[in-house]
Amino acid sequence: MNDLGSPLQIFARNTLSLVLREMRSRYSEQKLSYAWALLEPLGWITMLSLMFMSLGTHNPPVGDSFVVFFCTGVVPFNIYSQTSGAVMNAIQMNKSLLYFPIIKSIDTFVSRAILEIVTHITVLVVIIGCYNFMFGGELPEDWLNVIAPIALLAVIGFNTGVINCVIVAHFKEWRNIWGVISRPLFFLSGIFYVVESFPPPSRISFTGTPSCIAWSGCEAATSGASTAISSIRSL
Repeated sequence: MNDLGSPLQIFARNTLSLVLREMRSRYSEQKLSYAWALLEPLGWITMLSLMFMSLGTHNPPVGDSFVVFFCTGVVPFNIYSQTSGAVMNAIQMNKSLLYFPIIKSIDTFVSRAILEIVTHITVLVVIIGCYNFMFGGELPEDWLNVIAPIALLAVIGFNTGVINCVIVAHFKEWRNIWGVISRPLFFLSGIFYVVESFPPPSRISFTGTPSCIAWSGCEAATSGASTAISSIRSL
């Protein structure tokens, strides 16, 4: 085992190999391949923007662009939810590889999380970058208030996925139960609104959602940031 390098080197090689394996296998049977990672959130953003504009809403709660507003809601939520889902299914999807002593469970967790996080951050940068290039826009003044909420959502998603993976190993039905429990988070995580738009007594209803958990950590880290989603939406 020493001939393979230090434990850290083995972990790095395993993680990189598993990331490349995931990239090749995930969309291998689809003609558009990895473009679906961009087209799926872009479809959600377009549909939500058209729906709100058709209802007579001319300006989003933050900023003046529905595309940027929904992009900074849908993509960060996907960073949490899809990272959580990918990590939860890591053992099941890589069960055959775990028969090799050199491959550890943590390798599969980290590799799938890295792929999801990097993919969605790339999608966020591409969509907002293309929008700003075509229609004009300004870069955020405080990059910490942009990076911190995304990092917190990624960490929360990773930890949630690991916990769910352990539970599923002992209770197979938990995967279906978690799907039902977590579904309302799409409506409670600040995709269509910002939590600050609600009166203070009503905000207690959102304190358990990923966006508000990230906001609490971001506020402590940045001394006065607004909500996590609002920080990202300052773009």
